[in-house]
Amino acid sequence: LLDNISLEGRVHHVVFTDHNMMNTPFKRDIVKELSEACKKQSLPFGVYYSVADWYHPTWPGDRSGKKDPKLYDMDAYEKFLNSQVEELVTKYGPVLTIWGDLPQSYGRRGASMIRRMRELQPDILVNNRCGTDGDYTILEQKKGTFNNTRPWETCITLGTSWSWRVNDDIKSLAQCIQTLLNCVGADANLLLNIGPMPTGEIEKRQVDRMKEVGAWLAKYGDSIYGTRGGPFLPGNGMVSTHKGNVVYVHVMNWEKDTLTLTPLDRKIVKSEIMTGGTVDVKQDEKEITISVPAASRQEIDTIIKLTLEDKK
Repeated sequence: LLDNISLEGRVHHVVFTDHNMMNTPFKRDIVKELSEACKKQSLPFGVYYSVADWYHPTWPGDRSGKKDPKLYDMDAYEKFLNSQVEELVTKYGPVLTIWGDLPQSYGRRGASMIRRMRELQPDILVNNRCGTDGDYTILEQKKGTFNNTRPWETCITLGTSWSWRVNDDIKSLAQCIQTLLNCVGADANLLLNIGPMPTGEIEKRQVDRMKEVGAWLAKYGDSIYGTRGGPFLPGNGMVSTHKGNVVYVHVMNWEKDTLTLTPLDRKIVKSEIMTGGTVDVKQDEKEITISVPAASRQEIDTIIKLTLEDKK
């Protein structure tokens, strides 16, 4: 909404459009409130920004992209867009990421926007929907396949839509946890979307579900936070994560009584089951086998923690 002009080391704001939240009956800076709430809870603050602004007269396309780009002023729109992201970075920063969306006709022009953001905040992360490849790749409503060569994430809705719907079907706790596991096991991040009601509140069903996810993570978060996907490739209802000399095997579906995995180049010195019960692990040069009695298998996720010998 503002154009940032640097003068003697200071940033001055010039209004670029009156199409903003402060000119509605709400009359509050909700982005500022969100930013301050995240800082209070020591949470990184990221911003979604739609690169396509169908309201702006210089934008060359509607939602379907049918308008003729030659009839619109992309140079003017580039200036407008850059002013918006500059405001977000300078007024509400530090910003963890600009999560751009719907680039459509904007194309590679996003490079100038990203350069400006990095001048203002060098460590900011930008996704690949800002008109360039960015720092990480986005998938939408699907889990993707294992990839540890480039950072990526998948964005998935808790319900059936990106916005709130009356009596919407929302994912069960099992679906949420297993969606998370399929992401981290593929070396990805999960962005789980929830949508506010017209009142600005989050529906109680969604709040309760997120609290259930949080309670699960409070118990088993060590197998998720700070880990990378692998060393075993996902498959047959199983994924794995690792951190340091510890490997976590997550079994969501026991197709057989024994799970057979590819060999590791280090010896397993300790095995335990984080979710409770007993586990039997055997290792040789050809394979690793894991057996968990039926009474120790969990419906959502059975987590086997393998501690490896230190690297020589």
